[in-house]
Amino acid sequence: MITGSVGTGKTSLAKLCGQGVELEARKNRRTVHYIHINCRINRSLYSVLRRLGEVINAPLPKRGFSDEEVMHSLLKYLSRSNTYVILGLDEVEVLFSEEGAEPFYFLSRIGEETAESASFENCSADTRDFPPFP
Repeated sequence: MITGSVGTGKTSLAKLCGQGVELEARKNRRTVHYIHINCRINRSLYSVLRRLGEVINAPLPKRGFSDEEVMHSLLKYLSRSNTYVILGLDEVEVLFSEEGAEPFYFLSRIGEETAESASFENCSADTRDFPPFP
């Protein structure tokens, strides 16, 4: 989690790190995409997952799927295409205020059912409303 005051470069740092990982992956003949999603725009887990699918061109149904079903579809697509994703969530406090801790629990458990083809990072200006991490 990257935290700091407004204007201190949290988003720039996250994107720079993501670009660095993508570059190193290409050198090692791996496909890794850093996907940066602003939670002020995509305010629900479903919206975040849909946006992720759009960016990586994953074929997803337009409606009727739960968050879990969309995630499983994304993970199957990543596995079939031998692609890895690092998901950066910017202004994550908005997602937390809209949906609570459930999306973070959901995202943090991705690797338990898969070969860990996805991971995520968070950027936030204000962590006062987050529960303490163990």
